[in-house]
Amino acid sequence: MMKRMLAFVLVLGVLCPAAQPPAAKANTLSTGTVVILRLTSGEEVRGRLLGATAEAVTVMAATADTVSERAIPASEIKSIRQPSNKVRDVFAVIGGFYLVLHMIAVTVLLASGN
Repeated sequence: MMKRMLAFVLVLGVLCPAAQPPAAKANTLSTGTVVILRLTSGEEVRGRLLGATAEAVTVMAATADTVSERAIPASEIKSIRQPSNKVRDVFAVIGGFYLVLHMIAVTVLLASGN
């Protein structure tokens, strides 16, 4: 019984990305990816990911006046996420529907012998 519980806890730890510290999530993203960092102070930093280590995440952040490279200590990072692209997502859904309808039409035409 104890072995089953240990196996369950290990599998849960691997499958649950929330169990990872936010800086570890940055290691899974490609360099140049746009990220939004929410800091423990409540500040939100938006920028391009330049690099990530266990100690810090480095982003190129832009303000109205400047573009700067900023290294944020991992202890100050509450969460890391990528911004959503709603327009891209809508076109992906429309394209998926078109593809399904097109395949149905082709199947019906081939079945009818035309």
